[in-house]
Amino acid sequence: MKRAVAAAPVTERGLNIYCYPQPWEAVSFYLRRDDVHIIRAGQLDRLVAKLERRPPMWLRISAGSGFLVSLLYSTLSVFPIIDVASWQTFAAKIVGVIVAANLVGVAIYILSLRSRRAVDLGAQ
Repeated sequence: MKRAVAAAPVTERGLNIYCYPQPWEAVSFYLRRDDVHIIRAGQLDRLVAKLERRPPMWLRISAGSGFLVSLLYSTLSVFPIIDVASWQTFAAKIVGVIVAANLVGVAIYILSLRSRRAVDLGAQ
C-alpha cells in the first residue's frame, strides 16, 4: 500500500481523498494529511452521496456564463466585420478553425484520461 500511495502524491488540500472499501487509516500517514475520508464496505451509499454533491451555484452560473460567451463569440466570429471577397469562404475558414481547435481540446482531454489511467494501473 505504501508504494501505491507514494506513486500518486496528493498534497493539494482542495482534493478529497476517500478510502473504499478497505479502511486504510495508514493512507493519512503516508499522504501526510489528516482529512482522508474512511468509508467502509457497508457504507457505499455514504460514498455515493458524497461524490454526487452538486457544485455550488456560483460555479454553475460561472460555467454557464462562460459557455454563453463562447457560443456568442463563435457565432459572431463567423460573420466578417470588414469587406471580404466572399463571406461564405470566410465563414467556412472560421468554422474550420473553431472546429479544429475544439478537436485538439478533445484530443488533449482523451490523452490525459489515458495517461491518468496508466498511472492508476501502475500504482496498483
